[in-house]
Amino acid sequence: MTFRASHFRPWRGWTTAAAALAAALLALLLAAGAAAFETPASMRLFGYGERATLGIAEFPKWTHMLGRYEQEKLLEAQPCTDGACRLQRWRSHLKTLAGRDKLAQLRGVNAYVNAIAFRTDQSNYGLVDYWATPREFFARGGDCEDFSIVKYLSLRHLGWDMDYVRVAVTMHERRRELHAVLAVKAEGTTWILDNLLPEPTDHRQLGYYRPIFSINETAWWRHSQPGIAESGDTFVDDDELVLARGGCETASDFLAAIQGGRDPEWPRYTRMAR
Repeated sequence: MTFRASHFRPWRGWTTAAAALAAALLALLLAAGAAAFETPASMRLFGYGERATLGIAEFPKWTHMLGRYEQEKLLEAQPCTDGACRLQRWRSHLKTLAGRDKLAQLRGVNAYVNAIAFRTDQSNYGLVDYWATPREFFARGGDCEDFSIVKYLSLRHLGWDMDYVRVAVTMHERRRELHAVLAVKAEGTTWILDNLLPEPTDHRQLGYYRPIFSINETAWWRHSQPGIAESGDTFVDDDELVLARGGCETASDFLAAIQGGRDPEWPRYTRMAR
């Protein structure tokens, strides 16, 4: 028997069926992936929607702080020479929390960091907004985002999955000012570690916070009205002055990210951070 090329041509109906099957399988995989990453309602930050953006380059205060910390963290393992031993005491405290349950670790981290003095960025650095490393924070004190940063890095040292940990910038509706907290997903809910609160608190008990954005080392989230994941930002026109003015915190990086601009204070910030 002589075989011709036509004998090897795929049956047109078979290729159509295979393509349809592949498309159906792809749809199922995408649906399963979306379901796997969907945040349960009980863990949505303060009940609001969110949409993620991979990458954090739009937030130079955050990325610059992380870069400085990678250089400074070597000091934590060195012998204390200044008599204060702040970094060494911090790391020693974290060792006492290792192996304890999650809520015990959250309580231990929150209490230790909250004992540090509150000081504004203006009094510390002459800047409206400066994101400090642990070395700077323990030496000078700091404001709300500095408390949140050290708590974030504390959990990183304790081996937490940092996909479930974020620094969140919120609108404190009672004070009508921006305020940064640490948001941690654990035990079926989201816990808030706040320098204004003595204990980690279930976010569902804090109805006066309205999240603006949250961030970790891989992505940032723009929050939206409750139940809306794709549109309807949490800030409104009346918020613009508050966002620009700040309070304990500013949202200059966030505004630059969504408006395509740059924080005018950034050149001064980089000089101070050197």
